[in-house]
Amino acid sequence: MNTTPTGPAAPVWLADPTHGTSESDRLWTTTNIAEAVSDVLSPLCCSFWRDLCDLAARDGLWDLGLLTPAERRTGDDQNQQTNGCFYGRLALNADLIRHFLGRLPGSFADDFERDLLGMVRTDAPDTATSWRTALTAAAKTPVAIARHPATVRRLYRRQLAWWQQTAFAPDSEPYVLLDEAARRFRYAMRVHLRSRLLAQGLYSALQGLAAAAGRPDLYLPAITGLGGVTETAMSQALWDAAHGRLERQEFLHRHGFHGLHEGNLTGRSWRQEPARLDPLLAAYRRQPAERRPETQARLTQEARRQALADLAAALPARKRLLAHAATRRLGGYVRLLELSKASFVMALDTARTAASGIGRYLAGAGVLDAPQDACYLTMAEIQNGEACTDARQIVAFRRACREQHRSVQLPPVFTGMPAPLPVPRSAPAGLDTDTKEPDIGPVTGTGAGGGVAEGRIRLIDDLSDADRFQPGEILLCRTTDPSWTTLFTFAAAVVIDTGGLGSHGAIVAREFGIPCVIGTGNGTQRLRSGDAVRVDGAVGTVHRLNPSSLSNLLEQ
Repeated sequence: MNTTPTGPAAPVWLADPTHGTSESDRLWTTTNIAEAVSDVLSPLCCSFWRDLCDLAARDGLWDLGLLTPAERRTGDDQNQQTNGCFYGRLALNADLIRHFLGRLPGSFADDFERDLLGMVRTDAPDTATSWRTALTAAAKTPVAIARHPATVRRLYRRQLAWWQQTAFAPDSEPYVLLDEAARRFRYAMRVHLRSRLLAQGLYSALQGLAAAAGRPDLYLPAITGLGGVTETAMSQALWDAAHGRLERQEFLHRHGFHGLHEGNLTGRSWRQEPARLDPLLAAYRRQPAERRPETQARLTQEARRQALADLAAALPARKRLLAHAATRRLGGYVRLLELSKASFVMALDTARTAASGIGRYLAGAGVLDAPQDACYLTMAEIQNGEACTDARQIVAFRRACREQHRSVQLPPVFTGMPAPLPVPRSAPAGLDTDTKEPDIGPVTGTGAGGGVAEGRIRLIDDLSDADRFQPGEILLCRTTDPSWTTLFTFAAAVVIDTGGLGSHGAIVAREFGIPCVIGTGNGTQRLRSGDAVRVDGAVGTVHRLNPSSLSNLLEQ
């Protein structure tokens, strides 16, 4: 059956900016980047996530000496942009990024590809090492590394103060506010890219040290429980709010930029809809004291210290200091990675406020039918007023395109134009009881740590369904963003369709010490709510169990 949306009939001058084209041999992937935007992109979202992100990525690569001045500029061809958009979904231009990283001597390009795809292609494009680039990078990278921690912390402090000022007291000049949000988003994403590249290098170094020691099994425990991650603090703050130790408004003042589809400008943050916190607060109140997020994180950090001691004992003396330095620096860079992520989410939440203000203005002027229609215009159209003449027709066409895009999803990796996959129907609110033939094979993905856990699956489509999740169940979802951290403290394990070892979902699962299998691709299609399973976070498998065996285990 053809699942490709044909799109509504439209005049030639109408276009869908959320569905671009690809050269036939270009490799794309949704790994990692898909977790940033959990809903189909609107045209205004696309202006941020494709166009501004491409500029931010080039800025970040320039900071490390990998691009020429001319390459910092970009064009309209998404084949030459770091991000692309297909059927309203975001994908990373893996070949282009590999091309840039391949200018450095060593395995940077291969490490990047392994982190995203779980392997290095045997037919990967050749990379042309540039000694001129290597010398430039050798001069610029140490400076960027030395300044990076202070840069991230300063960014987070300033972004938080700005968000608190603008989000809770909307500006009377929404066009100016949107421009400011775009500028801040680009800079925060620039810093975030540096955090990710620096962390990736340390992940690779530790994996190599564990392999050299003959103890590859210690790699995941060594990168677990790094401590100090901002989402752990958010979960603890929510616990405190649930138990009367923190005012609800103070929680919103610190963390209210998170929420439903927080990476999309069409999403809704907690500061906009505080009632969405009610089910989470109620669930936290029901938990025993030992389930405090801080307690869970502390136990995981203790287990990590033992893993590091075992790794040091297995290494020759000359490599022990290297392992110690790598693990210490990795912890710092992962904490910075999450701070820079929070910084760009704050910019998006403020852009959401600005778009709403622009929408109210245009609706009042009779240009649009409703304020939310502003998100169906691009940044350029809003800034230049290009869409005002035919805005209603543009909005109607793009809204129809977006609804059609909701019926499909992208494969995790694809070459050329993707063959879209149908989106499976949502699971019912209760346990599944249909009579279809069960899929008995194991579900496989990347083992992201946490050991082994057994329990019943609960498929959650988005956080609007969070009240269905019961403590001790195994969380199954397509992707996660930072707001999902609040569910991780209840879960026995997590299984996620999209992402890799360095994705947000994997990092947070390791902080709480729960098994995580990520990047399954089709776990939400093959598993059902109520399935009894064993999740192995070391090898990356999910096996179904005999329900009676699970019942006996739970009774013990």
